[in-house]
Amino acid sequence: MSTTRLGTVESISVQGANLFAVIRYKGEVLKDMMGNDVNCGRSLAGVPSWTPEKEINMAEILLPLSVAQALQVTNPNLLIGANCIVHLESDVSEYPLSATILSEDNARLITRRQMWNIRNMSADGVLDDLTKLRVAADGSISMDLYEGISKEIYDQEFHKGMVGVYGTAQDPFRTNEGHMNQLVDFSTKIDEDKVTGIGTKKLRTRNCYAPATVFTGRS
Repeated sequence: MSTTRLGTVESISVQGANLFAVIRYKGEVLKDMMGNDVNCGRSLAGVPSWTPEKEINMAEILLPLSVAQALQVTNPNLLIGANCIVHLESDVSEYPLSATILSEDNARLITRRQMWNIRNMSADGVLDDLTKLRVAADGSISMDLYEGISKEIYDQEFHKGMVGVYGTAQDPFRTNEGHMNQLVDFSTKIDEDKVTGIGTKKLRTRNCYAPATVFTGRS
């Protein structure tokens, strides 16, 4: 049976028409031995709660956001064939109440499920040399891909509070280089060929064009 937890968005990754987010669980307020309120369980979504944060990879914690929160930057044609979750009234009646469109499941070429399984190979949550040997022995993931993705560690000073884009690829927020204001280039931490959803159109070098939006109809 599925369930839900509250969380707070710490970072956004813009990948073509898809939006991914780093989310920290809100946890719950408990009392310490002195009777003070303490927030517990505020781990990052996507990894086992005991994982050291300095070891966490972006491939594990970039979660797909529902398109419902971003319709103003979404081409409706992209909704055809998209994955969705149907919310039912109950398991008994199965009456459908609504549906939520999901973006691409994975932000990196290694899936979050694969990273979850790899992380759980380690009792202390650290991806060490032994983990690397196990990944190599399994053979389902190339070592070049694994090593490249495992180097992209979630850096609170770089990623937290930021909206990330990738190199010179156009996205719903940028059509020319002048639109980088308040955005961060996440491709400085990972090769773009290991990121999903990156478009082939490049940013324009002139600033005389109007930004592409759902209202202008420009692309």
